[in-house]
Parts: sequence; structure tokens; C-alpha cells
Amino acid sequence: MNGLASENLESPCIGVCALDGLTCLGCGRSVDEIESWARASDAEKTAILERIKMDLKG
Repeated sequence: MNGLASENLESPCIGVCALDGLTCLGCGRSVDEIESWARASDAEKTAILERIKMDLKG
């Protein structure tokens, strides 16, 4: 992570915070992704969002 905070992209959190192992069942992010979201760059956030979309297509 580059340490540059970005607030341009909204968190995918839907308020259903329940973990299945290390992944949130609500938003599909890993614990590490959730913890780093606030300081992630737009590119990093976009990569997370794209991964979540791909996981949903499954």
C-alpha cells in the first residue's frame, strides 16, 4: 500500500459484518482489505472492488 488515503471510492460495506474464515460475508473483502481500506489508494480500492465482482460471478 502506498499510504496515500483516498476517499473517492465508497466502501463496499453493507453493514452485514460476519466473517467466514478471513472473508466478510457481507462485503466480500478479506480482513486485511477491510483494515487497509481507509488508507488505500483509488487503484488499490478499484482492484479490491474488481476482485469482489469476479468472486460474485464465481
